[in-house]
Amino acid sequence: MCQLIHCNLNNSLLNGIFLSNLLQIDAGAGNKDGTGIFTTTKDETSIWKTSDSADNIPDLGKILKENIKSRFPVLAHVRSASKGIVVNIDNAHPFQGKRFTLAHNGRLYGKDEKVTYSSSNDNSGISSDSLQFLMSMEEKAKKKPDIQIVELLQSCMNERKGKFALLIYDKLTDKHYAVRGSSADLHISYILEIVEEVSYTIGYIINTKKDSLAEALCIGIPIAQFLTGRDIGSTKIEELEKNSIYILNKTSVEKIGELIESAVTYYSESSVQTRTWKASDSPVIDFNIDEWRYCERIRDFLAQHFLNLADFDAICKIFLDTPMATLTIDELQIFVEKVIPKISAPKKIRAKLSAIVGKGGRIYPSSYDKIKGLEYPWMLSHADQAKMDALRKHLISISKASKA
Repeated sequence: MCQLIHCNLNNSLLNGIFLSNLLQIDAGAGNKDGTGIFTTTKDETSIWKTSDSADNIPDLGKILKENIKSRFPVLAHVRSASKGIVVNIDNAHPFQGKRFTLAHNGRLYGKDEKVTYSSSNDNSGISSDSLQFLMSMEEKAKKKPDIQIVELLQSCMNERKGKFALLIYDKLTDKHYAVRGSSADLHISYILEIVEEVSYTIGYIINTKKDSLAEALCIGIPIAQFLTGRDIGSTKIEELEKNSIYILNKTSVEKIGELIESAVTYYSESSVQTRTWKASDSPVIDFNIDEWRYCERIRDFLAQHFLNLADFDAICKIFLDTPMATLTIDELQIFVEKVIPKISAPKKIRAKLSAIVGKGGRIYPSSYDKIKGLEYPWMLSHADQAKMDALRKHLISISKASKA
């Protein structure tokens, strides 16, 4: 899933410190298909974006310095491309119209659209659902310029179904908004300054993933203290209410309305069976749809690399920054299509290890303490022949000991 970021700390240096951390942390959690930031000054707005991953931009700090020129809020986005929507700069967020700027996490479909899971990996020819939503907002607002934001969003979403969290800027009113449905996350932490034992709210940070925000606060607060000399801290991270629209004020957020998420019914390519996905529902299994194919692929990956579910949970935390139990469908897709190809060991290495541990055997975490420099999971070390030889010798010694 994509990650949304809103830094509103009323200070360009503080916005830059926390944004630089969040962009890289969020990108490292599997959102590597684009990076974008939207900034405003008293006189102008600007967007900078790229199809590159934020954790692979060597001059990211310089770019942020050049773009964050005022104390005003910064809206940012790191992308995990939806299936079928090509990875390029045009599809990177945020999107900007004549009046509105928008960044989106999720996938939206037409209200009456038949949504089919496809096994195809074709990523061409499908326009961005996020951009389509923005254009709908622009068209409706043009016809009725005095329409209130809650009514506008409800009108646009009445024509759609699917997952959404949105960050929106309205140029006409100079207002920022945060919106979320029921299945996309948004979290907030307020940043504080303590002066003579009294705490004052400087502003706040909104981010999709709670764990990423917690990590950014852990890193960013000491840096902010060092660079400013101010006694800066933060509040406990809270979740913004589901199906809600918020106006983002200078030092607070205020709920101003509701926006109800409509569930999507997914059809498999080869079956007329359907299921309706709601965050609160348990899924009905249809083994023809992709999410169950993902599970089968993950099962095969674990078996081929002598791992179990505890290992899968650990690897999810390493590469997706989320435990196994909270994986979304989008994250399952990322794991199968991006993580597995990246870390899988060659068949020759797996065959040699299989001859030692046997089919269905395991390589236990205790092995990593016995071999200097061996990375977890062991596949990350497969290019280092010396470490692989040491691992094989260690496994052979364990096998002999168990038979003795």
